[in-house]
Amino acid sequence: EHSVDGVQMMTQVGVYIEIQDGKVKAANAELLTLIHQAGGEAVGIVFTEEASPVVALLADFGLVRLIQVTGTAEEKYNSERYAMQLAQIIQNENFPLVIATESARGKDLLPRVAAIIDAPLVTDCTAINLAEGVATKPMYSSKIDAQIHLAGSLCMYTLRANAVAAEKIDPPSTPEVTTVNASAATLRSEIRELVAGVAKQIDL
Repeated sequence: EHSVDGVQMMTQVGVYIEIQDGKVKAANAELLTLIHQAGGEAVGIVFTEEASPVVALLADFGLVRLIQVTGTAEEKYNSERYAMQLAQIIQNENFPLVIATESARGKDLLPRVAAIIDAPLVTDCTAINLAEGVATKPMYSSKIDAQIHLAGSLCMYTLRANAVAAEKIDPPSTPEVTTVNASAATLRSEIRELVAGVAKQIDL
């Protein structure tokens, strides 16, 4: 169970597992460590056609269960489709807490999901007390650190990379894998092509 009134009662926490260039991002392990240290159980949600590499890496960090979403191409990330699918899973699972890495993908995706579900969200966190629903984040160009308390049946956060040192557990967990086919939906956008930008120096 989870309480928004500061009572330390932990349960399963939804984690958006990010894959980049076909590989599981190392920052995912930091999210799992945060959950494990708080006494929670990490349930990963990943968009991939092959779950075994995710399980192989993240079992060392306490992944309890993995929800594998198939039917979408990871290399062609469509924010609309991902947000709709992720929101549906979160609502079906009734997670009280959901976290993701404060990456370019995480910053784009979680606000969309929070808007769909109408859930409170704190981004760019440097620390999160999951049991009490209190997040620390820099404000005013990092001149101050704000502590923000979220209240509600579902609270969402993005955590900066390297905010938590990833720690392996011994023995590793044995995650259960559940496969979900991406829901067919009428999308208002379609990713046709991804073109990498070319960094240019300013001519002073």
